[in-house]
Amino acid sequence: MSKHSWQGHFGPDVVSRTWPEFGEVTEVVPVAGSDARVTLAGWPSTRALASSGVVAGAFARSKAVARVLGGRPVGPLLTFRPFLKLVVFVPRNAVDRVRDALVAAGAGSVGPYTHMTFAAAGAGTFRATGATNTRGGREGRIEYVDESALAVILPTWIEEEVLAAMKASHPYEDAAFDLIPLANRLTVPQAYLGEDGTVRTALVTEELASWAVNTGVDRIEAERTDGDSRLEMAERGIRVGLVPLGTWTVPGLSSILAEVSPPGGTP
Repeated sequence: MSKHSWQGHFGPDVVSRTWPEFGEVTEVVPVAGSDARVTLAGWPSTRALASSGVVAGAFARSKAVARVLGGRPVGPLLTFRPFLKLVVFVPRNAVDRVRDALVAAGAGSVGPYTHMTFAAAGAGTFRATGATNTRGGREGRIEYVDESALAVILPTWIEEEVLAAMKASHPYEDAAFDLIPLANRLTVPQAYLGEDGTVRTALVTEELASWAVNTGVDRIEAERTDGDSRLEMAERGIRVGLVPLGTWTVPGLSSILAEVSPPGGTP
């Protein structure tokens, strides 16, 4: 399984240092939340996934808790805007080659769809000067080239790989391109309400604590909470219980991992 498949299933903030093709990963990829703060936090487990070197951030933790606990999603959503749009100007006879390279690097995937690109035809211009070593055009004359503006969406965590693939496949020595942040969002619930009336979450954030105080929640169980939020909830009569770190996150990640592991393979 590739790095892109792994992160596509777990979310934008899971890395492993031992999974095949992950040897180059040295840090967790930060993902900015809707308020532009970095909402990713390392969540290394001392239990089942420790030997795999898996680190899960906020988005992946929520997916894992949902897998284990079920129940009704409650509270404020975690929101991420990790998508970019790459627009690169390519000679028309090289569009397919560059498109294939971008897709192979992980770009152009939205939900269950792959190879999602758009190309708009136009005319590019250039003029060679005496300082250039161009293979086309005459010095001092404006030349016109049939080009296409090739656009593709990609997540921030594969930006370097996609740009490297684009430059390697592009026939120009210096390709012109735009990289544009998008408003497309990923959202996931932070917490889940069980049939017993208990709200359960991997992490009690300030936003979740404020929601609990304002909505009359009686009980919360979490793998982690900061002291201030726990104190505020206790003062409002909300019972807060902590379970061992990884109680829900690790089984949830393990369950997803079992689904996406290659046949006969192990992480």
